[in-house]
Amino acid sequence: MLVVSSDAAWISRLSALSRGWAIDFAHASDLGALMRGAAPAPTGAVVLDWAPGALARKDRDQTEDFRRRLPGYVMIFASVSDGPAADWLSAALASGADGFVAKAASSARLAGELRGHLRRGAEAARREKNRLLCHGGVMLDLGRGRVLLRRRDDWRPAPALSRKEESLLGFFLEHPGRLFDRGAILEAVWGERATEVIAQTLDKSVSSLRRKLGSHGRCLRMVHGRGYKWE
Repeated sequence: MLVVSSDAAWISRLSALSRGWAIDFAHASDLGALMRGAAPAPTGAVVLDWAPGALARKDRDQTEDFRRRLPGYVMIFASVSDGPAADWLSAALASGADGFVAKAASSARLAGELRGHLRRGAEAARREKNRLLCHGGVMLDLGRGRVLLRRRDDWRPAPALSRKEESLLGFFLEHPGRLFDRGAILEAVWGERATEVIAQTLDKSVSSLRRKLGSHGRCLRMVHGRGYKWE
């Protein structure tokens, strides 16, 4: 487990959990320092202190670099917000979080949620290793966690995707030409039932994914009132 925080009490809680689970643990005050100093396992989790609007451009760049270097890791945001849960939940998911925990949670709840995130990350890494998906000039290399875009006679790397954007793209590339309503997409990619907050996150993720795919983004079409499809 890798932790980005300056909160000594929080670091101590997570360190104790890691010792109990006999897994490696490292922490630093920023993600760049953590990447320079840690020699992480192939899969795991990075837990970052987070509040709505708190990620500066430098932090976002480091987050994308971290995903490129360690595609087998899930990125968990630890809430430091005093606002309603729905407010920071929507913003966290839109910012690229794979999951979230609340610092105020009981030790038992925190342990259960983190173990679940670690397990899902390991399962996803095993399942997706060495898989390639390709359609419409877009290739998703799941083994390396990167996207390549067809440019004339060459393939060029796309900007780094968040884990949820990668899962969303993989879902559509596996089902080209099929129309899915929001509920089906949310259940398949987020593992969540459709709510107003989560549906808004889906729309934001689709917009971000289209932007990163450039001209290929038009392959991901919204069918008004019905859902989305990849053509």
